[in-house]
Amino acid sequence: AALEGFRDERPTLNQRFFLGRREEADKCDANDLPCKKLAILDLLAQWNADECEQKYEGYSRLRSCKEIKDKDKNAKNGLYTLMTEDGVTYQTYCDMTTNGGGWTLITSVHENNMYGKCTTGDRWSSQQGSSPNWPAGDNNWANYNTFGSAEAATSDDYKNPGYYDIKAKDVAVWHVPNVTPLKDWRRSEDHTSE
Repeated sequence: AALEGFRDERPTLNQRFFLGRREEADKCDANDLPCKKLAILDLLAQWNADECEQKYEGYSRLRSCKEIKDKDKNAKNGLYTLMTEDGVTYQTYCDMTTNGGGWTLITSVHENNMYGKCTTGDRWSSQQGSSPNWPAGDNNWANYNTFGSAEAATSDDYKNPGYYDIKAKDVAVWHVPNVTPLKDWRRSEDHTSE
């Protein structure tokens, strides 16, 4: 029996079987399907679900990049998974350095045709064209629709659940040139915060 606070590190019968076969899996040809299956079984045998769940819960239940920064002062700029109050998870970009960090990307307005009016791809106004019958366009400024992805936010419109879920006290506006890769955002932005 295991003592409280100590984990029994001895492999189970299944783990001993798969661990004993690991050397064989490492030596076989990468195109050999039985070899790949053996490697997957070996990986599953070593999986510690408790550790995985603890790491996942660390950030995934947080609602904003500010909450992440408050929990981890060393958090870096990049993509993070957040969760709304209702339990919806989504991935977005967190700026962890500007003015103390904790800035959550909730939206991006991307203009794909400066001379067009409400053309395809203009999700913030209307993709149906300008019409007096639809003065609010697609109404995306005021509804719960989400679209795009954080990684492509300089190439397409983006709106995540944080837009309607996060209660913000400060707002930052960035201008990042079109088609700038995520890894270069911090070097290319021109932004202000209030």
